Amino acid sequence: MCNIAGFIGRRQAAPILLEMLLRQEGLAGGYFSGICTLHDGKLHMRKVEGSVKDLLENTDAQELPGTIGIAHTRPDMGGGYSQAHPFVSHDGHLALIANGHLGHYASCSDRSALAAEIINQGGEFTSQINDPGQSVVEPRPRLPNGQYIHVSDLTCQLIAREIDQCGSVADGIATATSMLPEEVVSLILHTMTPDRINVTRLNQPLVIARQDDETYLATSTMGFGFESPDWFSVFPASSTGAVTRHDMIVRPLSIQGKKCCYHIPYVTAYEIIKNTLKKPEGACIQDLKDATSNLWPPGSAPQKDFLVYEILRLLELDGTLTQKNVCRTSVHSGRTAPHTRFFMKSNSHKPK
Repeated sequence: MCNIAGFIGRRQAAPILLEMLLRQEGLAGGYFSGICTLHDGKLHMRKVEGSVKDLLENTDAQELPGTIGIAHTRPDMGGGYSQAHPFVSHDGHLALIANGHLGHYASCSDRSALAAEIINQGGEFTSQINDPGQSVVEPRPRLPNGQYIHVSDLTCQLIAREIDQCGSVADGIATATSMLPEEVVSLILHTMTPDRINVTRLNQPLVIARQDDETYLATSTMGFGFESPDWFSVFPASSTGAVTRHDMIVRPLSIQGKKCCYHIPYVTAYEIIKNTLKKPEGACIQDLKDATSNLWPPGSAPQKDFLVYEILRLLELDGTLTQKNVCRTSVHSGRTAPHTRFFMKSNSHKPK
């Protein structure tokens, strides 16, 4: 999975977003990095094939204007620059980042047919490649010309089309999400809503905090950089909505015939994760998801990433969690990126 960040405040967003990515990229990311801010009615986007360090060294990402923005870091899944987030709509009014995969919703829609429909209506895709590569674990939408596109590029252009047709950002996002459901969380900027980050969350994690009259969004609380926020919340699963500097707006989302799993096995998973972290080699995020994967019932979309991050948050609050960053080398590009492993320092109490 990827890691994402969002910020709305009184200060310049770009440096804060990049710091949030740096804190999270070792969890799941570091091989593709990008950022987008919104200022004076225009989107300002930079992205690279590489780590957040590469983004800082090779672009002016830290200088982007605006006090609102989103940022993304992606794991080693092959492809080049065009496969990095954010994706921007062909009209230049919308930017999207997403964390997740098709998962439980893989059979819910014909993505290639939707892509062809958008092409026929004059739309464009920026992520076209000839071969998705061996690292892509799910089928990519295929265009009539035989090229493949990133599914998040399709989501971006579909949302832009629906907004254009109905005239409402909130309604357009909800309609497009129902048409193209995925096991994802997405953050969306639109020039029609310059005061907010629009959100869609099916089951992947998204936490929100307010500190000193500014609002932060992240995959994990490890992205925030402070331990005791003024306010903290999880954005609800199976919902769309928006986050402003002062408010959170939530709108329930129903995907016909498909449900998110709301029964979260905290106590059992807590013991499994604690025992996994006691191993001398520790564990990474994927190790912890694998260790708890059997706890989820079949037939619904599990909140397994959220569960792992939430238990790590509790262990960190206990003072019993430690971590170590090492470097991993991409099998596709040869680039290196941080990789975080977690360890238990001592026993801790069970969550109440």
